[in-house]
Amino acid sequence: MYTWRVPRVSRHDLPARQVQELSQHFASLISSLHDQKQIEGFLDEFLTFEEKHMLAKRLALFIMLQQKSSPFAIQATLSLSRETVRIYKQQLPLKSNEFHYTLSRLLRMEKVKNFFISTSSVLHTVITAKTNMRSRAKIASGKWK
Repeated sequence: MYTWRVPRVSRHDLPARQVQELSQHFASLISSLHDQKQIEGFLDEFLTFEEKHMLAKRLALFIMLQQKSSPFAIQATLSLSRETVRIYKQQLPLKSNEFHYTLSRLLRMEKVKNFFISTSSVLHTVITAKTNMRSRAKIASGKWK
């Protein structure tokens, strides 16, 4: 069984200029990787399980907000608190046009679309299970799609 560990942040801050340079070098490194396999391999070794999990949930959160998903649907799908969803919902309009464009590009990707279609189908089944016998049966059988 995997033990959950929270990523540690250093107590010692770096000067803003050094942080900016490191960020630029990191972006340059990632953009220099040639294919998905190479990127995944690097990130698997570079990031902890928790960091990958956190980043994936944050990306899904922003995508769902961009899609105008309800806060309840986001909370239920991603196992996030109401407060977390509220905070990121407030941040979304403050993001740059490029950020919104990138999210829109992601939403046009077939794999991303299929993930959210599948997620919304499961979520609908769970939400209606309280009052719908068919939904309850689907959950009990494990056949959510």
